[in-house]
Amino acid sequence: VAGPFQGRGYASEAIRLILGFAFKELRLVRVYAGVHQRNAPSVKALEKTGFTREGCWRKASFLGRRWSDVYAYGILKEEYHERE
Repeated sequence: VAGPFQGRGYASEAIRLILGFAFKELRLVRVYAGVHQRNAPSVKALEKTGFTREGCWRKASFLGRRWSDVYAYGILKEEYHERE
C-alpha cells in the first residue's frame, strides 16, 4: 500500500544527500545497502541513484510470515562522481 509520500522522490533525494556526505565529507570509497527483494520502491530508488546490484542473500530475512531474499547493492566513489 503506497503512503502519501511515496513516489515523490524523497527517498532518492535522501540517498543523494547521504552519498554526498559519505564520499565528500567522510571520504569513503564505497557505500553499500541491503534491501528486501519485495521492496520495489527501495530497489528503484537505489538503482535510480547509481547503486549496482552486487548479489543476493537468499532467505536472509523473515518478513510477513515468510522468508525473503535481501539484495546487496553498492556504489563506488568514482561511480558517484561520474553521476554528479
